[in-house]
Amino acid sequence: MAEAKFFDLRDGAPTDDFEGVTNSHDNNEWGNGEDWKFDEATDEATGQTAAVEALWGAQRTWDMLLNTLNLEGFNGKAGPFRLGVHYRQDAGTPYGDANFDGRYSNFGDGETSETWSWTNLAFVGHELGHGIWHHNVSQDNEGEARGLNEGHGDITGTLAKHYAYLADGAGSPLPTHERGNMDYF
Repeated sequence: MAEAKFFDLRDGAPTDDFEGVTNSHDNNEWGNGEDWKFDEATDEATGQTAAVEALWGAQRTWDMLLNTLNLEGFNGKAGPFRLGVHYRQDAGTPYGDANFDGRYSNFGDGETSETWSWTNLAFVGHELGHGIWHHNVSQDNEGEARGLNEGHGDITGTLAKHYAYLADGAGSPLPTHERGNMDYF
């Protein structure tokens, strides 16, 4: 039987002692590919989709960092990427964005029931890029540092997409003008 921990963040970010909820399936099938709606349980198939998508994005970003930059995790010491899905700023307010709070990369579900979870690969790579910046460059996120941090997030998300989707998902070298593959951007 397959098990995974899913963290229900509708009431804000987890605390240090947050344990999550263990879900299990006999068939190891997680999520159904559909966007979660606010009135559905987060541990049912539709609610699991955002968690599965975020985990897949984190795995692809980790692989890209390790295989192209020889960087394990945020700081090269193989520390975990912590992800929060179904994130809310408070219990009743949907969150239409994603953020890195210094510890977790948090992903909202959109601001209305007609929007989607912010857990696709570009968003996940972008927020994990903020984590890399935070752990290696600066914890200052004001002024020019904020702009550079945003740019770093954009670049990390784009590189993760490039790595995951070219070469049939087997990974691909980072683009260079010599290889002629800058057209993908």
